[in-house]
Amino acid sequence: MPDATDATEAADLQIRLRRQGLQLATVDALIAVTALRYDLTLLTTDGDFRAVPHLRRENW
Repeated sequence: MPDATDATEAADLQIRLRRQGLQLATVDALIAVTALRYDLTLLTTDGDFRAVPHLRRENW
């Protein structure tokens, strides 16, 4: 379950991406930082996650 640290990391991720001209929804940012925190591979067809550095994704 996401905690306060995850929320802060998600906000930081959104800010970093926004500075690059990219948008990531709040819930997507939380999903991404949770996957990164636990070293998970995210199974998704959502192309928005391509912008997240170091996030492992698979399209099933």
